[in-house]
Amino acid sequence: MPKVRGPVKRIRAAARSLAATVQYPYRRLRDPPRSGTAVRPVATARGPDAPRRADARARHGQRGRPLRITALTPQERRPERFNLFVDGEFRCGLAAEIAYAEGLHVGREVSEALLRDLERKDQLWQAREVAFHLLSHRSRTAAELRRRLRRKAFADDVIEECVAHLTERGFVDDEAFAAAFVRDRLRSRPRGVRRLVDELRERGVAPDLAEGIVERTLADEGASELDLAREVAAKWARRTLGSGERRRSDPWEQRRRLYGYLSRRGFGSDVVHTVLEEVLGRPD
Repeated sequence: MPKVRGPVKRIRAAARSLAATVQYPYRRLRDPPRSGTAVRPVATARGPDAPRRADARARHGQRGRPLRITALTPQERRPERFNLFVDGEFRCGLAAEIAYAEGLHVGREVSEALLRDLERKDQLWQAREVAFHLLSHRSRTAAELRRRLRRKAFADDVIEECVAHLTERGFVDDEAFAAAFVRDRLRSRPRGVRRLVDELRERGVAPDLAEGIVERTLADEGASELDLAREVAAKWARRTLGSGERRRSDPWEQRRRLYGYLSRRGFGSDVVHTVLEEVLGRPD
């Protein structure tokens, strides 16, 4: 079979030309530049690590002239936000309320300091939006909000300012959260004092505040730890010892199981022993 030389030669020549262009990022040359030859570089493709707005800032800084807003357009999928363009380059997204409050409009001159301030205000606005979305599902402690906002990669100073803003306006209240949490537990899933305090601490409530809230809520509800343990043990006995055959099983095994059940729910040993005697009696 005869060899096809023409296409192969053209492909090899194109490959050599491309390699020379990549190796020497200048205007396309037939041969690589010789040592000492003056050449004029050309702009290369911008990658994700070199955004256009960084180039724009450098150009404006070199020219020494002010920046100017050239476009302020609503975003297609989020009409409550605008895209801000400065001197023809996209700068950032902004909440509409920030743009209106700052009086932004096409043609206005802006400084780099003002643009940075706008970007930070928008970060704070976005953090508040995330926080309000979380609070719409259930109330949360300040510590829980901080953890969730860090997952969204917000800066620490933005998170602290956001949480402080919500706390000042009553949207975040650790004490109210703790009281509501304990009341819910007492009515739906009774727990011992130790377990209630531990669950509040896991959610970011300070230890002293957690202990005080548990004691005060028990008093307000007219409940005691012994009453709660009796309620829990009674449910366990109906579920576990419902049949006569089960009641005739090993009494020491029954005591061991009920003791572990109550202890895992945070009831103290004195309370547990009292309830064991009431529900199962003394083994022979």
